[in-house]
Amino acid sequence: MKIPLQYESASYEEVPEDVREHFEQIRDTRRGIYLHGEVGSGKTHIAWALAKRWEEQTGRPPLFWNVSELIRSIKSDFNKHPYDQEREEEYIMQHRGLLFLDDLGAERATDFVADTLYLIVNRRYEEKIPMIITSNLDLGELSDRVGDRIASRIAGMSEVIELKGGDRRIA
Repeated sequence: MKIPLQYESASYEEVPEDVREHFEQIRDTRRGIYLHGEVGSGKTHIAWALAKRWEEQTGRPPLFWNVSELIRSIKSDFNKHPYDQEREEEYIMQHRGLLFLDDLGAERATDFVADTLYLIVNRRYEEKIPMIITSNLDLGELSDRVGDRIASRIAGMSEVIELKGGDRRIA
């Protein structure tokens, strides 16, 4: 897991208590976390702190994807020879460990995006494999953006936590 320079200093001690409580129970409850809030409220920073903690505790790095980058990576396979394709969506769907999807809903919501996200979320929902998801959108707004099926499954498999406060980048 390569941590972006911006988040190398993210520490578990900075994670809000309610997020830590759910995170500590994730292996037992098999419920993920849907962390949403305004732009700059610290969601990605918290997610990287959790990812680092997961690797420390389990010795296994989680998968961590910014959703827009994931979609770009999947689309880049379209014009490649089959032997050169990375097939990230297949790897994610087969991965049994913790998955982080950062900034869900920031990508342009095309049918392709909705279908791809549905396949990933549904597989993990059916197999009870938790995810940590960050978004600027509450579940109602997410439903409007990528569809009811995705939002409903996320709600059914996650603790929904809203981060309050202003933009930390500006403050």
